[in-house]
Amino acid sequence: MKNWGYLAAFVSGALAGVAVGLLTAPRKGEETREMLNDQIKNGLEKSKQSIDEMKEYVKKTSDQIKEKLGKDKKIAEVLEKEGIDLND
Repeated sequence: MKNWGYLAAFVSGALAGVAVGLLTAPRKGEETREMLNDQIKNGLEKSKQSIDEMKEYVKKTSDQIKEKLGKDKKIAEVLEKEGIDLND
């Protein structure tokens, strides 16, 4: 879940960058709006990429857990057939 921290840091950094840029750049209103629009689009695209990466990570981890549990279940079934109780 540390990826959520990276996403939050990215969004915070992007917002701070936009604020500093707006306060220090002597531009016309139209130019500023265009710049903001571009930065927002870039930020949204990076956010979507981060979300997609997190989804892939969660799916991969989930598949690994399911595989591990399946192996453990098979081992337990074999041990049970042999009369070995792991709860002793």
